[in-house]
Amino acid sequence: MERIRPSDRSNFVKAKPYVFRIGHLGDTLAAIPALRVLSKKHSPTPLTLITNSPAYDSYVTAWDVLKHTGLFDDVLFYETRRPSTLIRIASEMRHSRNPVLYYLPPVVRRHKLRDWIFFRVLCGASIEALDSSAPLRRRGPDRALVRLPREFERLLGIFGDQHQPREEVVPPLLNPKPETVTKIDLLLSGLRERPLVALGIGSKMPAKKWFFERYVEIARRVVSSYPFARLIVVGGAEDEAEGARLVAAVGLSSALNLAGALDVVECAELLSRCVVYVGNDTGTMHLAGSMGLRCIAIFTSRDNPGHWEPFGEGHVILRRDLSCSGCMLEQCVERRMECLNLITVDDVWHALEPLLKDAIAHWENNSANQQVRS
Repeated sequence: MERIRPSDRSNFVKAKPYVFRIGHLGDTLAAIPALRVLSKKHSPTPLTLITNSPAYDSYVTAWDVLKHTGLFDDVLFYETRRPSTLIRIASEMRHSRNPVLYYLPPVVRRHKLRDWIFFRVLCGASIEALDSSAPLRRRGPDRALVRLPREFERLLGIFGDQHQPREEVVPPLLNPKPETVTKIDLLLSGLRERPLVALGIGSKMPAKKWFFERYVEIARRVVSSYPFARLIVVGGAEDEAEGARLVAAVGLSSALNLAGALDVVECAELLSRCVVYVGNDTGTMHLAGSMGLRCIAIFTSRDNPGHWEPFGEGHVILRRDLSCSGCMLEQCVERRMECLNLITVDDVWHALEPLLKDAIAHWENNSANQQVRS
């Protein structure tokens, strides 16, 4: 099961490419730069996505994201408990010309061997990048966690030099349709003359959530120091209640709660209108980075540093390492989220204020230029 390096371009053109990618929003966004490389190498043959079905109503699948990139023309859902999905995949791949599967799971798969047997033996596909599963937690000689490449860099490294400048690593990664742009224009019609600050206060994983009261204090400092700015709470439906509480705490005239109100591409377009994102290590953070928005990102130390930092440049990552770093806990009860507790309101504000000041100055300059042209 060694990695098979992509071969020459003629073989790419002849092959029918399939991509296996599952996971949450951040997993999918991190794969897009590498998928752009694959799409270009296989052009004009479009990619076909193989992914998992929604796990619950608000679950964002890889297809929910990737259908907005123009890289794929079809999706096949891979569910081992639903034989009909396996039959469809096997039938299609068997009838394809030289099917090749790019096996790109975001985490180490317990079922890698099962997957390999299905795709290689039953579907007749050649398999590329088979060893591409995300690395296990790595430690140095001193047992401290080592810094890893960001996930999108790791994936680019499978298919070439991740440090080579190219259009595949330039945001935005999603391309909202005109009707989506129009919808966000209307939604923000009363805020066009205001710099917008996105707040990502939630997470599906309790161990990743910085404390609500501290977000309220950050919001109050933004409102006090920059009264012409407006705060927008972003996130999923599970964040709607806390978003409403935060808006109530700072005032309806200063903040807007859009958590749970937008789909993924609408949220992407909204984030592209903001001047900065402040929030947890979540899919929304990755969405902000993918659209070129600078992030003040609050990280736990549950995983290696670097690995899940957002796409793009200019971000500020706040993280505190402890003896228990690398725990991979989804809930931290025993130590009461100590690594997050050590990140104070002042820490976030000192990181945010200069970035916010620069962003607002840039926004004011652009607004002035637009008024002159009009």
